[in-house]
Amino acid sequence: MAFAIFEKEYEIETGTLRIRIDYDKSYTNYNLDFDLVKVAKERYGYEDDDRLTFYPNTWEFEFDDLDKHNYHVLKLSVGEYSALLPENYTKYGGVTIWKDGVQIFKGYIDPLTLEQNNEDRSVKFEAMDVSKGLADISVEPLQNTDFSNILWFVYQIYKKVYPNLAPFPTTNSNFSNGILFRHDWIFKGNNAPAPVVIDQYRYWNNISDVNLTYFHWASMGLFGDGRPAQTYKDLLKLLALQFGMSIGTISYNKVYMIKRFNVANPNPINLDEMIVGEAKRYLHLPHKMGARNINNWNGTRYYTAGNVETLNGQIDGELRYPKLVDEFSTYIGSYNDPGSAGTSIFASSTFGEFPVFNGVFDPALNFPYEHIGRIIAEWMFRTRARPKDRIELTADGLSYNMFDYYYYTEAGNPTTTFRPMTIEKDHLKDQTEIVGIEI
Repeated sequence: MAFAIFEKEYEIETGTLRIRIDYDKSYTNYNLDFDLVKVAKERYGYEDDDRLTFYPNTWEFEFDDLDKHNYHVLKLSVGEYSALLPENYTKYGGVTIWKDGVQIFKGYIDPLTLEQNNEDRSVKFEAMDVSKGLADISVEPLQNTDFSNILWFVYQIYKKVYPNLAPFPTTNSNFSNGILFRHDWIFKGNNAPAPVVIDQYRYWNNISDVNLTYFHWASMGLFGDGRPAQTYKDLLKLLALQFGMSIGTISYNKVYMIKRFNVANPNPINLDEMIVGEAKRYLHLPHKMGARNINNWNGTRYYTAGNVETLNGQIDGELRYPKLVDEFSTYIGSYNDPGSAGTSIFASSTFGEFPVFNGVFDPALNFPYEHIGRIIAEWMFRTRARPKDRIELTADGLSYNMFDYYYYTEAGNPTTTFRPMTIEKDHLKDQTEIVGIEI
């Protein structure tokens, strides 16, 4: 192999962009040589409107190709047989980006986006973040994680694609490397039926308490044959659903885990002075009658919210209106039924591991301590109890995040608050296009 590197700095509207492309030139005598960058757009978000599922960050580039060699150099490199293997993606079309000296992206060229335009002599392509590789790796037991907290578990997943990811969670959004965590559930464990019952609480608005909330992951059936998530991408989606979170990446080595429901970040940002032109809105998500959570830990249990009707009148029966009920499955377990109890959740302390049965509390709900499955069912219903608009707008600047909420006001109409679904930052124009869902 004849591996080579193209690396160059470009002075653009919003700062200095340094771009590196790793490629193989075994089948060409030419080197990559891009003089001008015409398009530099950064995109991230979710691939699903309602579940907030995994979506790798991407960059779209358009460069000059005056001699029409650059397209063929890239095509020959990304088209090699060895380039098919995930571990080789960054060797045959790797893309690394720095903005003002700080690395913000590491990924690889998506071969199917490679495009040559002979009329204006340019080359276009999209580069996908290395986290896309999680969609190509089958789930297997993670080392030293079976009895661990969720931060360590998710950290071990992202380490597969971000080897330099720092193991330091934070609640500060101005972080440079690690995991941003915002949540506020409370877990209550106890040592019943001991003669003296001791309750042990773990508050998830405190990182140290999150670290002391342990889960028996193997008991959830997440590994081996018949597992509910085939790849690590699927596993992250399942974890996000089960813990009422959004999980994703902001940029290279920057992961976020944010409570999705009722906002762990309660201060939406005003966009009234930032919007370019007019915002557009469409009725996008129809409302639902109810939600049913099928929990599969140590048997099968059903948790419902709203109006869920079945043909036989039983909670586990066939749905009378399946299209009007949001039905989904979860695998984390804790229950305290008459005559039996079990859990995969423990509040750890110096006194030992305190099992958490129906011991989860969401401060935003008027419920007592409940099973996680009941909490998630309630929120999945509440988010769809009314129809939701899709919001599309362009805003000045680039300082917008997936984990923030935004609002704007139109004369004579109620204020519209929304969470982003996708964000596209144009680094040449210093503008951002946001597609969001009304909350």
